Amino acid sequence: MGGAQYSPARTGRFLVDDSGGSMMRYEEESVGFPEGFGIDRHTVVESWDYVKIGDATHLLPVNWRVWRPQGDSNPRYRRERAMS
Repeated sequence: MGGAQYSPARTGRFLVDDSGGSMMRYEEESVGFPEGFGIDRHTVVESWDYVKIGDATHLLPVNWRVWRPQGDSNPRYRRERAMS
C-alpha cells in the first residue's frame, strides 16, 4: 500500500452493561509515534446501544469517532459516523 506503518503503545477502557455483560462503549488511544511520523496520537471511540428493529431488539453500533491530531496537536483529521 506504500504508506509508513507503526504499531504504537495503546491504552483504553470499555464500559460493560451490568445486566447482560455486553460491551456498550470502547475507547482506545495510541501514543508514542516516532517524530516526523505525521501524527501525535490516534483516538478511537465506539458506542453501542440496544436498537429495536421490528419486534426484536439488537445490540448495534450507534456511533464511531476517530481523532488524529497532527504535529501541533490540532485536530486536523476527525471522522465521526452516527448509525441510525
